[in-house]
Amino acid sequence: MDQTELINILKDFISGRIKVDELADIIDGWLFEFRQKPDLVPEQQLLSNLELYLHEVTEGYRSWEELYEQIFAIIERNLSEYYVKTVPLQTSLIQETDITTRAIPVRDYYQNLSPV
Repeated sequence: MDQTELINILKDFISGRIKVDELADIIDGWLFEFRQKPDLVPEQQLLSNLELYLHEVTEGYRSWEELYEQIFAIIERNLSEYYVKTVPLQTSLIQETDITTRAIPVRDYYQNLSPV
């Protein structure tokens, strides 16, 4: 599973190009591959959380809004990590080089996407 591929699939789900059953099947396939390995990796944990959210929504334990919020958070976190830049700063006030990391805000990224 590639992180970019996951984000594209989640965007397709949010925009309505992929149905909930298709998303669940894709996640199950990826999880099957991860579960063949002994180590728990962050991608497996992320997919397991998504799988749980999907199950709880289809069973009526969670709302669709909660699922969309979870997916938006994953997309936003991924984009924030992608656009983080490390910039070395040197000023006359600072004696040594200071490293600053600043993330580009991506909150409005999904405003044009309409939920199903």
